[in-house]
Amino acid sequence: PWEYHIPKFQTELACHIETAKRTVARLFKRKDWPDILHCHEWDSAPVVSDLALYTGLPWVSTLHISNTLNSGYMTPYFTETVCWYLWWEQMMLRSADANISISHHYADWMRLFSQGKPIHVVPN
Repeated sequence: PWEYHIPKFQTELACHIETAKRTVARLFKRKDWPDILHCHEWDSAPVVSDLALYTGLPWVSTLHISNTLNSGYMTPYFTETVCWYLWWEQMMLRSADANISISHHYADWMRLFSQGKPIHVVPN
């Protein structure tokens, strides 16, 4: 339930946002909450961010690939989805209580957005 594939056109985003909301609502009914939430990439960040907000649990994000750093190599539909990709990637880095990076190169870039929050490097 955590994975969301971004559509080619922004007109399809409303469906994905609604799916994320329903996923959060369903997961919020759980009784056996973990101690910490882990977000693996920006595409699950909307759900994890909402869960962290509603439950008060801390969350950690992992950035394996950066859409911002690789934006020049994205699909022909890049102009349609650029705001969604880059905004959530940056919101994930800002909102998470701590971040995990796959390299020192990514960690240096992530520091621009993480507002001083801890960044741990775990080489990929």
